[in-house]
Amino acid sequence: MKATSIYILFLFLVLNGISVFSQENIKAKIVTKVADNMIDIKAVAQNNEPTLKDEYSYVLFSLKKGAQGNSSRNSQSGEFSLEPGEEKELSTLKINIQKDEEVKVLLFLRKDGVLVAKDSTIIYSAERKKKK
Repeated sequence: MKATSIYILFLFLVLNGISVFSQENIKAKIVTKVADNMIDIKAVAQNNEPTLKDEYSYVLFSLKKGAQGNSSRNSQSGEFSLEPGEEKELSTLKINIQKDEEVKVLLFLRKDGVLVAKDSTIIYSAERKKKK
């Protein structure tokens, strides 16, 4: 009986380990470009496998905080598929940033509601960077 319990535990651990290694090989990237007081933000997904990735979803979320404590947020979401080795632009944002403001940007990629990749960044105004 004890040997059977150990065998079942071993089998469980091995199968659980295999599922960890067979996770999705998809990458989320936030690409930013700052020019004057405008930020161009691109949400990008990259398929690093030789198989089609179908029926994925994304959420691109931004939160801008002002110097006086006010804030604004933006959220974009959608569905996408990726061919083998493909890199695809999912969404774009243009945000105006003023002195002493910061913008936090988050990108989440999901398959059947399960998070498979994420990326985040914080962007500070040019004036705030000079102070630091």
